[in-house]
Amino acid sequence: MRKISMLCLFSIFLLNACNDPKSASKGNFKHVINQHLQTEGRSCIEFSGTLPSDVLTTMLQNRVIGPPYLALESAGLLRSSDIQIDQPFVKGPGRRFELTDLGKKYAMPAPYGHDVIWLCYAQKSVHSVGNWTEPSGGTTEVRFSYQLDDLADWARRPDVQSAYGLIQTDLNGAFDGSKPALEKILLQRTNQGWEVWHP
Repeated sequence: MRKISMLCLFSIFLLNACNDPKSASKGNFKHVINQHLQTEGRSCIEFSGTLPSDVLTTMLQNRVIGPPYLALESAGLLRSSDIQIDQPFVKGPGRRFELTDLGKKYAMPAPYGHDVIWLCYAQKSVHSVGNWTEPSGGTTEVRFSYQLDDLADWARRPDVQSAYGLIQTDLNGAFDGSKPALEKILLQRTNQGWEVWHP
């Protein structure tokens, strides 16, 4: 009977230890990182400039300027109309680009500038937690892999990927689900548990 009681007490101890939000565990780290990614983990492309945007027809033939506009238009995020541009230093035939209803669904102002628009195509979530450094001074560096959830169809288009270099950024295997992308994050231990460290 005493052995059973001791076993029950030991089980309760282990259960409490596992549920301790201050312990360094994969479960705690995954929970904290996922909470962080809910607000900071959107995957977006950056559209510099305000919309509507007037662009000279000749500039659309430029290999740097043209592809982003034309790819987003082909994907249905932008629409354009022919116009005659008559500004002090810019004159000639052009096209006016503006967001479509689909584009507005994915658009948001970038947090660092009112002249920059983000078009967000996916949400990151933790796939798995790897190793972490021994907590020192209350902080630890955690390595984790993430996957892309709610991936927008337009982000799969080769012309959009090429124009915005999506293959070279955080997509890689995470984009097609074949291989989660790797990342690391610094966490700090508080009285309430772990949270993302902000310098």
